[in-house]
Amino acid sequence: MQAPAIVVRWARIPPADTNPQTARLRRAESNNLALAAAGALLRSELPQLAVTRRCEACGSRAHGRPGLTTSTAVSGGTAVPSLTVSIARGRDAAIAAVAIADDSHEIGVDLESSSQPLSPGFADVVLGAGERALHPMTSDSLLRTWVRKEAVLKAAGTGLRLDPRRVTLEGLNVTGGPAGPWSLVDLDLAPDLVAAVAVRCKADLDLGLDVRMKPAAMDY
Repeated sequence: MQAPAIVVRWARIPPADTNPQTARLRRAESNNLALAAAGALLRSELPQLAVTRRCEACGSRAHGRPGLTTSTAVSGGTAVPSLTVSIARGRDAAIAAVAIADDSHEIGVDLESSSQPLSPGFADVVLGAGERALHPMTSDSLLRTWVRKEAVLKAAGTGLRLDPRRVTLEGLNVTGGPAGPWSLVDLDLAPDLVAAVAVRCKADLDLGLDVRMKPAAMDY
């Protein structure tokens, strides 16, 4: 049986707060999800891999687009060119998606909790003028649109440096924004979570997704 093109792993994590230790735990668990997804995709244990980050705008390694290296030392490791990875954290959940770069050159994943009310003016941040006129939205559909757009922006490598209003959607079809072709899929994780994965490719992701919840690796 052929290995899936994309592996997604998600887990519940401690809710975000102002405690630095909580932030470290959330970051570590989300990195563990990326490593678990990479191991499942390659069907091997990869204890030597580590998650790194590099901001394409400022060059910082404290934030930015995630990647995988073959050394547990974050600096000086050799990049793993055959895999592409995306990570997202919501209020109390994290998700990671990993793909083989030969099949899917850029991947983006996003996740948000639907249990919290949206901020006033959120629609103004998410929707362009044409979208607001054509598609009046409920809070649920607005949050889903946001998650889909952010997944596309992550896959494009810009993140929120590109105004999400410049990405236009018709359902799961990307009709404007970063150059495609795009494949966009909603992920059904839990009743209180909204998630999506985007890949710049022509493939049908419904035929190549392996999505599973990973039990928490840490005692919170």
